[in-house]
Amino acid sequence: MSVAQLKELQFVSPRSLAEAFEAMARARRDGLKAQPIAGCTDWMVERHAAPISQSPEATVVIDVTRLPELAGIGERAGVVSIGAAQTFLAIARSGLLGDRCPLLVQMAREVGAAQIQARGTLGGNLVSGSPAADGVTALFALDAKVWMASERGERAVAIRSFYTGYRASVLADDELVVRFEFKAPAAGSHQLWRKIGTRNAQAISKAAIALVCELGPAGVVQRVGFGAGAVAPTVRPLSAAAALVLGKRVADLDLDQLQRTIDSEIEPIDDLRSTARYRRHLVCTLIRRFFERLGAR
Repeated sequence: MSVAQLKELQFVSPRSLAEAFEAMARARRDGLKAQPIAGCTDWMVERHAAPISQSPEATVVIDVTRLPELAGIGERAGVVSIGAAQTFLAIARSGLLGDRCPLLVQMAREVGAAQIQARGTLGGNLVSGSPAADGVTALFALDAKVWMASERGERAVAIRSFYTGYRASVLADDELVVRFEFKAPAAGSHQLWRKIGTRNAQAISKAAIALVCELGPAGVVQRVGFGAGAVAPTVRPLSAAAALVLGKRVADLDLDQLQRTIDSEIEPIDDLRSTARYRRHLVCTLIRRFFERLGAR
């Protein structure tokens, strides 16, 4: 289907979550696919890339950008909440996130061009399922929860449990991602966001690293979270590496063992953007340097 054929699709713009669920249910009763959209920074590209000769899909397109339940950035009792329809531009401009979670702000400023930042949403970044998704990589480091809703009610899963494989997830056909929640990093926490691409902007990651680390007395690691993007079929939380670090004094970490552990948790590939060998080097070296700097303080 080409962009010119989009007019042949049915478009619905609900103003509440209840209306969105009604539209999705109606599409299913009519034997049609319900396709929620927000920024369309992936979906429109996929439509444009389809063969012109391809017939339009039997699809009802549901614009969720107006839903108040998918809006807002806030904090309550130490838990930060970000609506799934919040754009990267809104995240980049958030004073709350700038104070509490600067790695998210930095990430949002490096997602595509200004046009992509103004349209692309955090929820769309998750649902698209790219292993190079910048927003998802950052949320992994924050150990975020993904809240989903349907006519059956709400449920939450840890983001590390959201994906079941490459571009596959636990999201049901009748569900929408509505928000993300995570414990706000403590004041003075150490945070890292590094995206390595061909250019400084408008580039898909060769590899990306997000890291949150909180230190207690004597430099003991009390909280640590990793996100590693573009190095496996899905973003990786580097759980074994986190277990190796947690509860240890930074000065006592065996960084060679840490590198070996990280290397065992990723599955990079050779493609047009980079090589598997270079991706391994990037991830292991960036994380090692992060802890070297912490240990030297």
